[in-house]
Amino acid sequence: MDIINSVADLDKHVITYRLFDNKWHILEIIQHLVMSENLSLIYLRKKWKYTQNLPPKTFITDFRSWLLLFFMWFPIPLKAPARVIVFDPDKTGSELIREWGQTRTQMKNFLEEMDLDVFQKEFYKHPAVGKLTLHHMLQFFYAHIKRHKKQIQRILLQIHTKSQDRL
Repeated sequence: MDIINSVADLDKHVITYRLFDNKWHILEIIQHLVMSENLSLIYLRKKWKYTQNLPPKTFITDFRSWLLLFFMWFPIPLKAPARVIVFDPDKTGSELIREWGQTRTQMKNFLEEMDLDVFQKEFYKHPAVGKLTLHHMLQFFYAHIKRHKKQIQRILLQIHTKSQDRL
């Protein structure tokens, strides 16, 4: 999360710099990541009451995860669900990083309370591919962050290149 944490210290003009009109700026990317994991935690807490009724993972569950990760590793534009693209223009980078840290701590504590057998059940529902295990969810989070880190790096490189061109 090194580049993500560095966002907290960036100037507002840098984190709101938009490469293209239809693309997110850094602050929106961070908000999207925070919102995505926060909504996932809310969903898991709701599903927690029904862990006895969850179906076990199958080959299809693994295939759905593989398909999701396949698309996450390639720079193919993916449409984010509407719930995770509602942006608050008043939030700062440091506020978002703090909020994300709190969500991740809560997620860690929640997952540590789980029985290990729950990790082999279809507990998490991804909006694009459907039911996954908690292990698959964590793999998705990793790939999701990595994908958006690359996006942030591209924006920062473009900003740096433009500033060098002016010298």
